[in-house]
Amino acid sequence: MRKERISSDVERKLRLELDEKANALGISRAKLIEISLKSELGHFNVHKENKRLTEAKARLEGQVSELTDTCDDLESQKNQLTVQHSDRINEIASALGVPNTLGHIKQRIDELQTAQDELKQEKTELTEQRDEFEKLLHAETDVCNKYDAQVKSLRKERDTFKAAAEEARKQRDTFKAKFEDAESNYRVCSTKLTLLLTRSWWDRLWNVLPWITEISLPIDETIE
Repeated sequence: MRKERISSDVERKLRLELDEKANALGISRAKLIEISLKSELGHFNVHKENKRLTEAKARLEGQVSELTDTCDDLESQKNQLTVQHSDRINEIASALGVPNTLGHIKQRIDELQTAQDELKQEKTELTEQRDEFEKLLHAETDVCNKYDAQVKSLRKERDTFKAAAEEARKQRDTFKAKFEDAESNYRVCSTKLTLLLTRSWWDRLWNVLPWITEISLPIDETIE
């Protein structure tokens, strides 16, 4: 049974209480303590307590056996995990290309983590550059679409102008043909008028100068 330390105040208080009880009974404090111990020991059964302790011991031994088996199982699992852990460490070290020690593996992982962070930063920068390029590309596409619309409009105007020019060319050809016909008719009319005027002149001349009758006849026939 584990002994417990009692403070001096509590000890003094207990002594005072024992002295009061002993004085009330008319005995000494030592005698009171002796009587109290005999009274307590009278209720103590050695065989019953021994049986209880034996059963408790057997129960505890069973628990100890179970705990021993559990410890053995845990030790076996620990050994298996240690082997698996060692194999895993060797596998990771081989994959990383470093010696199979936790220090080298951790150092390599830190280096790879740093490289990954740098790649993420580079990826972020490239993504920003790509977004900026896409904005520029969209702007250029809008400009190209605008120019395409203008080109289509100009082509449409050109086709309209070509159609108008073709129509004007047809009208010019028609007018030219009419003009040539009119010019031909004018020449015919001019020739006829000249002949008429010439004949009329000869008629007047004949009336005025009857003495040229002999030479007028061949001239008139020539004109006809």
